[in-house]
Amino acid sequence: SGAAADPWSTLIPGSYTAGMAGYIVGTYLDAAISGIGGATGSGAVEDTLTFYYDVAETQPIDGAEVWITNDVAGVDGGSVIAGTLVTDSSGIVTFALDTGTYWVHLQKGGYNFTTTYPRQLTVAAGGFSWA
Repeated sequence: SGAAADPWSTLIPGSYTAGMAGYIVGTYLDAAISGIGGATGSGAVEDTLTFYYDVAETQPIDGAEVWITNDVAGVDGGSVIAGTLVTDSSGIVTFALDTGTYWVHLQKGGYNFTTTYPRQLTVAAGGFSWA
């Protein structure tokens, strides 16, 4: 009791063929998650963030996924504030956020950013700054 079943083979209410439950869950779950993609946010302060591979900030990260949450883990049900956006060739994304403190998450296939992200971001009337 309480153990999660395999969603690809578990029957759900209704009349479905074998594997259809997994298809339905996978399709609609992806649609819900993908639906937040590209959202810059709806806040009053618009600013850019630039991401680099190196500490000297000479090698911008192109094609990284960036999203903003209100908790460090990024797992609270309503925690995604904006994103997911993808950095351009200069490593830049633009968000519009309300004043406050947020967490910035960064990922790109083949790279490990766990020592530097998530990173705390402060948004004030004058723009964004790393906390």
